[in-house]
Amino acid sequence: SVQSDPGVTGHMQREDFFDVANHPEATFRSTSIVKTGDGTYDITGDLTVKGVTKQATFKAVMGADVITATYDLPRRDFGVGNDSYGNKFLEPLVPVVVTIALQ
Repeated sequence: SVQSDPGVTGHMQREDFFDVANHPEATFRSTSIVKTGDGTYDITGDLTVKGVTKQATFKAVMGADVITATYDLPRRDFGVGNDSYGNKFLEPLVPVVVTIALQ
């Protein structure tokens, strides 16, 4: 598990990153689920971040009691992170990991 630094978390919530004050939620609505292997799936749908909606495909692995889905978010497409920091500091893709516990 990744440990969060409160200073970094606060910085990521600012307007030039995820703008949490104006966009407190990101949403994903699936439009298709395709089985790609034994317990693996491609889940495609509409991902909305900061009011911008783009099609995205998450790679998902289903375990006995958990689903883990990953996606590399193209930050510029969603207006995340301004380039005043320079490309040497900000990667163009932000890894996203979603874990869903099944009960």
